[in-house]
Amino acid sequence: MSYPPSPDQYGGQPGAHWQGTPPGVRAPAGRGLPFYAHVGVVVLGVVSFFLGFAPYAKVNPEGQPSGGTSVTFFDNAAGGVGVAGLALLLASAAIAAFGLLPGQARNESVVAGLAVSGFASLLFLLIGLENLLEAGVGLILVLVAAFLQAASAVASILAQQPYPPAPPYGGAPSPYNGPGPTNFRPGDDRFRRG
Repeated sequence: MSYPPSPDQYGGQPGAHWQGTPPGVRAPAGRGLPFYAHVGVVVLGVVSFFLGFAPYAKVNPEGQPSGGTSVTFFDNAAGGVGVAGLALLLASAAIAAFGLLPGQARNESVVAGLAVSGFASLLFLLIGLENLLEAGVGLILVLVAAFLQAASAVASILAQQPYPPAPPYGGAPSPYNGPGPTNFRPGDDRFRRG
């Protein structure tokens, strides 16, 4: 059985489709660069933490071929700097993960600050390795993941910033073409004395 077309309960025409969102209703947030950058921060933070079990340094007594005893981040051989760097990266990932939940603030600046601090501490750990220690594969992989995590956290902040507005009238104001006596044109008698 078919019914004749009639206006719907909201006063719209039958068969007409709504274009866009109704007035007063907020459009759902798109999953643009800030969302995917936050997901990248979460994934890379967790990956960095689990890479802490990989050997970050190898003990290499002088004159011996490499391949001596290896040390992980959790052995605390570096005075805790490695563990602190991993903890900063994991905290950054946790805050970013909680920011992805509905109704929660994203806290991009905190996430970026923690990620950059974690990367910096791990970088200085690499620079400050003692003579008897060689950088292991774990330290290199964690440094790469930490750099990518910090870069995606900063990209999340920068992607939300508005582009700088264009100057009015298509050009930048210049002190040489403003009003006043510096705006003299040949044949203009307004500025002639006498």
